[in-house]
Amino acid sequence: MTRPSSRKKNAPVSSKAISKIKFLEIDGMEMACQLTILDSFLFNRITPIECIYKAWCQKEEWMASNIKMSLRVHRQITNWFARAILLEKDTIRRIALIEHIINIANRCNLLFNFNTTMAILNCLSLKQVQNLKQTWQFVNPKAKATLEHLYRFMDPNTNFREYRDRIIRLAQEHTIVTVPFLGGPIILLVLFVAYLLTIRYRSIRTDITRL
Repeated sequence: MTRPSSRKKNAPVSSKAISKIKFLEIDGMEMACQLTILDSFLFNRITPIECIYKAWCQKEEWMASNIKMSLRVHRQITNWFARAILLEKDTIRRIALIEHIINIANRCNLLFNFNTTMAILNCLSLKQVQNLKQTWQFVNPKAKATLEHLYRFMDPNTNFREYRDRIIRLAQEHTIVTVPFLGGPIILLVLFVAYLLTIRYRSIRTDITRL
């Protein structure tokens, strides 16, 4: 007869155990997946009508509330990663943090979560983070190359040309974009609304064909 284990199976993780989890110990893809789940949930609540007349700029909280929530979380993600970097006093650990965060941004990009990708790029572009010269000079060259690639892809100085081209190409290939970038110039808003309408249309057409 097998002796029963004293440890309960599938026991919930206590808050004390969660507090012991180190950020650098979390797998980059796992972190990217969790952020994508969060961002995707917020994105899927947005309706095309919320994009009309810049409703998200109005003071009334009920107007475009889903877009406002998504933008708020976008800023929180940027601030969260920036805080993790700037509060770390140990240079070696700060280097590891930056490399880890670049990896997470790249994983989000591979998951077609362009909104979180941009949130992380905004963090790494902050003046306070860029001023960490002694840290950046020791960041792995491969990580730096990955970051430069992401900067080119989501470059506001080119009016997000590469990003827009990729969104259009993915739409033509009928590939579902998990979370498009919600900020930027008006052309991105047009693409965003078109994408929402396309997804809604495909969903309706699929339902009709099943009748």
